[in-house]
Amino acid sequence: MKIDFKGIGQFALIMIIGAVIIVTTSWLVNRTKRPDIIEKITEVLISKPQCLNAADEYKALVSSGQSIRIVSEMNMYAANNRLINRREVLVNRSGKDDIACGYLYVRARRGNGSWEEKYDSVFIEPNSFGGHILSKKGNLLSEVVQGKTEFLLPLDSIAYLPSVPFNPDAQNYNLANWTNLLNVSNQSRFIIGLSSLSQLSFIEEIGVVYKCWNRETGKESSDCQLSVFSNKPI
Repeated sequence: MKIDFKGIGQFALIMIIGAVIIVTTSWLVNRTKRPDIIEKITEVLISKPQCLNAADEYKALVSSGQSIRIVSEMNMYAANNRLINRREVLVNRSGKDDIACGYLYVRARRGNGSWEEKYDSVFIEPNSFGGHILSKKGNLLSEVVQGKTEFLLPLDSIAYLPSVPFNPDAQNYNLANWTNLLNVSNQSRFIIGLSSLSQLSFIEEIGVVYKCWNRETGKESSDCQLSVFSNKPI
């Protein structure tokens, strides 16, 4: 039997050419086909509403009811390195939303006049993050009320000295964000006192005003409330 090597060679050549055509065609198709659509998931960062750090906004928040008076008309002073007539005030936070920002308001007097700025100070300590408040650090009130000491501070930037001696111009001091502090739990413990050697010293008012916000939407809301749960001497 005579083997036809020529025919076999032609057949093999045809098979090789066919394979090359198939591979080339597949390569060209892959290069020219539409690219796959890749879905990108973009993380949206939600930022909370900010306060304007202005006295007018403070007044507007008071008018809207977003405020709490922590103490008022309290005779307080200091003697023998102790704060006399200190108060423990428990403040509750309720509602579905959180505190976004706010202000601390303080008004006090020494007898019938303002206190001695160099020596006198108000002591406010919520949940151990506070002390003798440095009212000159960030006071938003430009008008001086005759016979009173009055100041308004952003709630997220409270400067204080944890202990005496008091120095209103201190360069080394602590800074606390009381907005975050009020959001940590549903109840905050405030210790209130007045460091003044005059027994005729009074705290006329300590209050907080605030904005609420929803963490999911990032929008300002009215679904958070601060209220005084208890107020007792310590």
